[in-house]
Amino acid sequence: MVRDDHREEVEWLHHKPEKLLLRYQFIIKHVASACVARGYFQQHDREDIIQQVNLVLLEKKLARMREQFNDTVLLRTYFTKIVWNTCLEIARARGRQPKMVDAELLLEFKSDPSSASDETLIRDEVRRFEGILRSMQTGRHKAAFCLKLFARIPLRREDLQWYDTPRTRPIFETISKTLMEPYDHLSDKDLYALVAPLFDAVENKITDADSLRKWVGSLTDQFIRLLNGQPPSAAHDKASLKALIGLYCAQFPL
Repeated sequence: MVRDDHREEVEWLHHKPEKLLLRYQFIIKHVASACVARGYFQQHDREDIIQQVNLVLLEKKLARMREQFNDTVLLRTYFTKIVWNTCLEIARARGRQPKMVDAELLLEFKSDPSSASDETLIRDEVRRFEGILRSMQTGRHKAAFCLKLFARIPLRREDLQWYDTPRTRPIFETISKTLMEPYDHLSDKDLYALVAPLFDAVENKITDADSLRKWVGSLTDQFIRLLNGQPPSAAHDKASLKALIGLYCAQFPL
């Protein structure tokens, strides 16, 4: 069901763009603050960037939005993407290099979370990870479960409760005993060989450990690609994704 405010905002896009821009100032301010946190701009540039974005939108991009918006997503989502791209264009024109989130930054933050600027940057990255996870239409719980396995994070009873059925009971007890404690010593081969029968019992199919390993590899590659963005706003790899999953689990259990 389409929200009433979405319908109203689409109407404003076509007939009252200045009114739409006024309503969406909170989006522009949020994106500008996120760009400051990421190192695209200095804090004292924030208000100037907000003004530049508004000017670019009024001069050309709102008209382009009227032509290109096809109503397949919320207008707010589409507008946010336009603002991000506009900020990136301004940053490139100024020759600014953003501070990229990578494994080194995340691991340094975990060991010494004392930098206010890094904390803002990393908390924003954790929220981006959460957003990607929540946007999954199907298989979200399995993905969350496997992301924990990938990062070697001990499971909680809540992670396993969906799999505690008469059909899974024999393998469930073994997994509970093994994976609710630290299991860094397990190789990928041994880990996925242990878990594959659990998913097979739930999904009523036969999957070998290597197939599950490849599925998790594809899942993590997808997260890395979405987190890095295009053009890149981060420099994630397998190591940084593991660190990010750990930070997310510390705040919001998967």
